[in-house]
Amino acid sequence: MKTVVITGSTRGLGYEMAKVFLRNDWNVVINGVNENRLNHAVESLNELKSKSDILGVLGNIANPEDIQNLMSNAVSQFGAVDIWINNAGVNQPSKAIL
Repeated sequence: MKTVVITGSTRGLGYEMAKVFLRNDWNVVINGVNENRLNHAVESLNELKSKSDILGVLGNIANPEDIQNLMSNAVSQFGAVDIWINNAGVNQPSKAIL
């Protein structure tokens, strides 16, 4: 079974991509910076009927240690990462650090 990591995937487009991959029997690793949203997203995705598994990893991909932790957890759980989707980011200009 193939595995995808999707950063910034506790809501919005990243979350919707996670649903599509799960429905197509991919193992999915989701990521976000808010623990409550991450736990809620994992619970919701687990309710989908799928032969695959979901893993949630807390972290901020702006932090190199968090990126390494995300990759390490994904590989430890599923053996390899086939696709990595960098979806995390600020899409609200008022919150961007310039």
